[in-house]
Amino acid sequence: MAQRFLFIGPQFRLRINGEDLRDEDIELQWRWPKKDWATDGIEGCGPVKYWIGFTEQPRKQNEGELSGILIYTRDKISQEATFFEISGGVTGQHGLRYMVGKVKVEWVDAGIESPDLIATHRGSIAWESPQGAALQAWGQKLVRKYLVEWAKRRTELREKQFTEIHPHLKSRIERLAPSYREVALLFVDKFKSIEMEPGEFGDILSWFLDALENATLRSILQKLRETPTGDLVQLDELLSKMEIRTAVTLLQIIDSNLAAIETLAEMHRSDAKERGVLSKHLEKNPWLIDVTWMLNKAEGRVATWIREQFGLNDKDGPGDDDRVDFFCVGVGGSLHIVEIKRGAYVAKKEDFLQAEKYLTYVEDRFDQLTDAKAIKYSHIQSHLIAAELSADAKKIKEAYADKGWVFFTTWDDLIERARLGHHHFRQILQKKAEEAEDALEASQDPKAAAARSNSNPKHKAKKSPRPHKKGHKK
Repeated sequence: MAQRFLFIGPQFRLRINGEDLRDEDIELQWRWPKKDWATDGIEGCGPVKYWIGFTEQPRKQNEGELSGILIYTRDKISQEATFFEISGGVTGQHGLRYMVGKVKVEWVDAGIESPDLIATHRGSIAWESPQGAALQAWGQKLVRKYLVEWAKRRTELREKQFTEIHPHLKSRIERLAPSYREVALLFVDKFKSIEMEPGEFGDILSWFLDALENATLRSILQKLRETPTGDLVQLDELLSKMEIRTAVTLLQIIDSNLAAIETLAEMHRSDAKERGVLSKHLEKNPWLIDVTWMLNKAEGRVATWIREQFGLNDKDGPGDDDRVDFFCVGVGGSLHIVEIKRGAYVAKKEDFLQAEKYLTYVEDRFDQLTDAKAIKYSHIQSHLIAAELSADAKKIKEAYADKGWVFFTTWDDLIERARLGHHHFRQILQKKAEEAEDALEASQDPKAAAARSNSNPKHKAKKSPRPHKKGHKK
């Protein structure tokens, strides 16, 4: 209703249930003109006033946020949201979902002596009339003009993101092998013409560069094989390139692991109610417990033994919350049985005794195996994870840990230990990648490398140690 009248405002108030009726306050990314209305004219018809704008996000049609241009005559709507029936081969056509605007044209209803060019229901222009056709042609030209402008500005925005918001992507392209560098630049050019949310630019280009960098690494390895061992300069340059790529790959793995750590932290904070959610996450990412378990898979065979022996098969109904969540993982010659207590559970003496029972039973099962080719483990350990440790379990916890039977960890310690380890490893890798990059640049262009070193904050001299506070010992 607010869209139907231009005169609703300070001079004319319309209230519904005690509240003022207001037109939608649309936040625009771009608007022409920036303020007020622009004036134009249609030959043989008369003057036209208008403004055109584009929102940053597409208009949500299902929530009533209609896109399109509203046409008004004598401050009342004469044409609901329209694009002047534009069709086919329009540059920036995706911009129609973002476009809004208003047009004022008085001569479509100039009075009794002039033809009425507004349809009977007062919601659309009579486009079939000569004046209506002229207005439609003018409107189509207007829409096309600003769709081109919108597409141009979106391209400029993506280019700015590439050079300013994602400088690391640019450096990654520069480090590619020449043939792959050309492929990456062609991809960037193609990407500019693809309609997509600006925030998606970095992710998509990064995924594409991952593939090219892996190909570059293979190319480097091949060149290493073909380079004579006497050519020390060439070998050193190739090894520097390989170091950079290896460090970048490992950094991507670390970032992925950090995301898994934050997922675990969120599961713990929200007391993940779904049965098996925490155990499944840890089973897929056992390195969260111990980083040396990075490449090891779960031992489903042993888990099945424990479930069958101790009646731990999945069940629904009362008491299900008390069912043990656990998994087993084999690491070299050692087997680890990990028991998980979720939420705010406080580990008791009985939990350690139960964990020791699992361990003893599995040891007995392995002793019973007579097949010489059977996979066995020379050492078995249990791990118990809970929110806290009860006072009566402290002594047994220490005793079992000393014997290497059962190791206890709180959720908070587990998550923080994983975070610190990965952040520390990430800093080392970042430094290694930067040092390798500097060494490579120095070998190729010593002057440019020196200039880069002087301008880069990371190469500045380290600050002096912070003065000790009064009363503190050095």
